[in-house]
Amino acid sequence: MQTGTLLSSLVLLTATSALVAPLPADEVLKASDHKKLGKKVSEYWVAKDEKKGIEPAFQDLAEEIDKIAKGLEKKDGPPVLAAIDDWKQVFWTATEAGLDEKKVKKGKVTLAQPEGFAEFTYSVGKKYTTRKGPLPLVLIVPDVGESPMAALDTSWEDPEMREGAILVAVHMDGDGSEWGGLAGTTRVMETYGSVLRGMGGFGVDCDRVYLAGSGKGFAAAAATAGDFPQLFAGLIGRGDIAAVTPNNFRNTASYVSGTAGGTSFAAAIGELAFGNCTTGEDTSTAVWAWMQGVTRDAYPTHLTFSPSNRYARSANWIKLGGVDLESSPQVDAIIHRDTNTFEITAKAVGDITVMFNDAMIDLSAPVKVIVNGVEHETLYERNTRRMVDRVYDAGDWGRVFSATADFDVSATE
Repeated sequence: MQTGTLLSSLVLLTATSALVAPLPADEVLKASDHKKLGKKVSEYWVAKDEKKGIEPAFQDLAEEIDKIAKGLEKKDGPPVLAAIDDWKQVFWTATEAGLDEKKVKKGKVTLAQPEGFAEFTYSVGKKYTTRKGPLPLVLIVPDVGESPMAALDTSWEDPEMREGAILVAVHMDGDGSEWGGLAGTTRVMETYGSVLRGMGGFGVDCDRVYLAGSGKGFAAAAATAGDFPQLFAGLIGRGDIAAVTPNNFRNTASYVSGTAGGTSFAAAIGELAFGNCTTGEDTSTAVWAWMQGVTRDAYPTHLTFSPSNRYARSANWIKLGGVDLESSPQVDAIIHRDTNTFEITAKAVGDITVMFNDAMIDLSAPVKVIVNGVEHETLYERNTRRMVDRVYDAGDWGRVFSATADFDVSATE
């Protein structure tokens, strides 16, 4: 099963003195509930793929949700759509149901050439299976003149990493001096889409996807991380990496080697006071150790974003429209959980879509959204269909949003 058109979608609160209700903590549903809901979600996604039986499939899902919701109500539990950690498990279960592991060759470096998708070179462990859960993915951009297969064999040879992660080397071409722009980002994102959809057998942990680059390859990795910060847990620089601008890395951790390029990058992160760059040994063993403590922050309480091209339009829980690239667009957005408020400052942006869930804010109470000083206060309704469809469209089971709202920014500037 293919979970929607992934690549196109990728590229593409009242403020009171009282504290809001506590956010739902961890999982509140039973494992059997995850399986039941996951089965119904999977059936609905298949119906959407096949373009038949969509409404009956969704109705079956809605009825299953109602049954579970009634059980939670009897136990004074949270609304079922507020249980975000549970829905991540549900969506992983549904995603796993559509994977075909027979397409994945194990235990060696292999060239993949999925029909209609970008080719790439990959490695998974001899004991790879999605039944053990999803694995972290490392998207690796080799340096100019370095072959993808050689890069995996010589620079990413740590045995624990080779067994415990999915390693994918991107096939770059063209002038390496242009990799830090749209050309590099496009190739990396095409490869990511090929991994998730073209092969259809990789169980990727969407909260543990890392971009890595060597030399000029780092420019492509960094550009992709900066354009699509909502997708990646971390950025890795191997060797004497190319210089890049790290403005969009507030919520993207980084690991760089102690070379001149790495030291310069770490200093730039330090000047921005993000506090999330680690400098260490230039070995895959050291990188693997760092990865163990780094996961994606899907719903950061503070995000900053400066779009650099026409495809970079989303960051974590916002989407932008009407962006004027010639006027240095910028967005600074903060969640104030204690007052159920979003505070957003935007420049050279026409409109903003804000995505919500109960891990970010209390949707059982009115939410206040302040955009360039203009206040909007509404009780937002959780929407099952939009939540499930968004995961289908994005192919990312690790980010769950149960409500959205649109705001006109142009009238406030």
